[in-house]
Amino acid sequence: MLILLAGMLTFGSGCGEQLADLTEDEENTIIAYASHIVSKYNKRQPDGICRVYLPDEEEEEAVEETPEEPQEETEEKAPEQEEPGDLPEEEEPVSPEYSGSEDVPEMDLVSILGLSGVTAQWTRTEVTSSYVSEDAMSIAPARGNAYVVLTIELSNPGAEPVNVDVLSLNPGFMLWANGREKIPYSLTILPTDFSTFVGTVEPGQTIETQLFFQRNIDKITEEDRYALDVTLNGNTGRVVKQ
Repeated sequence: MLILLAGMLTFGSGCGEQLADLTEDEENTIIAYASHIVSKYNKRQPDGICRVYLPDEEEEEAVEETPEEPQEETEEKAPEQEEPGDLPEEEEPVSPEYSGSEDVPEMDLVSILGLSGVTAQWTRTEVTSSYVSEDAMSIAPARGNAYVVLTIELSNPGAEPVNVDVLSLNPGFMLWANGREKIPYSLTILPTDFSTFVGTVEPGQTIETQLFFQRNIDKITEEDRYALDVTLNGNTGRVVKQ
């Protein structure tokens, strides 16, 4: 009833009219009655008008603070540049050694090629920028190269003519300079080219034939030493100038 009375005193006087004055006792009576009504109908009175959630102590212990993991650096470090003095020096290319020099036996041309009735000897080595045969046929190496010409003498010490056919044997030739530099054979069209020689050697006759190898002029010196590897049917022998 006091609430109704308070409402009438508050709102019943009409808009613009002065509110009724209450004594201190009347205000206390209204406040006490209002508190009683709120307590009676408020089902969450123990929690207060605005409930605030407070976690239990056990829950507080269960909750652990998760330490922040350090973030991985996503930026890749630039590779450290080596100082010029740290760079490895390039080694100068080295010419190959004799191919299996310990395993290649020293032999003569007759034994390697299986010739019979004649001798075949490497008697002379010549370095030239061009070559002219006895038949006035001239050949020249590629620019910047010179020919290393090996003279091979075919001799018949017997009493009967001997037919020699090196062409059908198809041997392989490789010249080595100073035990390190490999010089490939250069085929020519000369009739006296030993690698393609086909002819008859009469008794007591000696025929000079040649093998030609092209070598860079800048590498040629007077002190050069040469060795000739001859391969036939997979077998290789080394020939040394006599």
